[in-house]
Amino acid sequence: TPLDSIALDLMKRPGMSVVRYQGDQVEYRAKDGVMIIIGTKGSRAIVEREPTSLVADTIEFAERTDSVRARGDTIVMHDPARGDDVLALGRLAYDLARREGSATDVSSATKSGDTWYVEAHRAAFTGADSSANRENMFFGADGTITSCTDSVPHFHFSARELKRVSNDMVVARNVVLHIQGVPVFWLPFIFQDARSGRRSGILTPRFGFTELVRNSPLYRRTIENVGYYFALSDYADFAAGMDWRSSANASDQDPGWTRWNTEFRYRWLDRFASGRLGASVHSLSSGSSN
Repeated sequence: TPLDSIALDLMKRPGMSVVRYQGDQVEYRAKDGVMIIIGTKGSRAIVEREPTSLVADTIEFAERTDSVRARGDTIVMHDPARGDDVLALGRLAYDLARREGSATDVSSATKSGDTWYVEAHRAAFTGADSSANRENMFFGADGTITSCTDSVPHFHFSARELKRVSNDMVVARNVVLHIQGVPVFWLPFIFQDARSGRRSGILTPRFGFTELVRNSPLYRRTIENVGYYFALSDYADFAAGMDWRSSANASDQDPGWTRWNTEFRYRWLDRFASGRLGASVHSLSSGSSN
């Protein structure tokens, strides 16, 4: 609810930390220093300690430990340092001083080019703290990751364990890809760089499932694009990589080979010019090269 002139005047006093409460019923236990705020459907329970606010059906605020516990069908925690809200179903516990918490059935989001939605049956999270050189982090168990905005996503990854660090990265292990709810592929882990703009990093290798588990003793493995990408600036980049084909069961028409590739790209804005310069060395198992 809007503040009146007295509350505004109190909040402006120097050297004071402000905690605001709102609810339909309030119970205060002086012996324990615990305040219980109970809301209704029309007026939910709210605790706000700048800059963090928590909305739930019932909230227990312990003054001595500076911590809150919330219960309800839908719990929302807003912390500007996190950059996104945490939505929980059931229960949530949060230490306002340490900015650490845990919850059940949690959902959150992180933005890069797309918005990646992260959900977990059980989760723990921390807020960013510049004084402690700590980023905000999200740890989840039995969760899902997707960038589809539909209520029933067209695809998602289910993960036994997952982690999100600020808006920098999302990583998970023991992952299954689901398309239209059907599990189609298992991966030992996935990694998504959630930072905006171009970044240096490992190139995405190209290989098939049969490169890992051969379906025939005559099958010859082939792996491409193993290398690194360098974002030199907004107007120039450089990539170096390797392609490889096994020389097992090689023939004159199809010998095994190793190919090294490099490419430099540039965009010269003042001259309205752009281009690329590349070099490749292709060494065949027969002894010849190009």
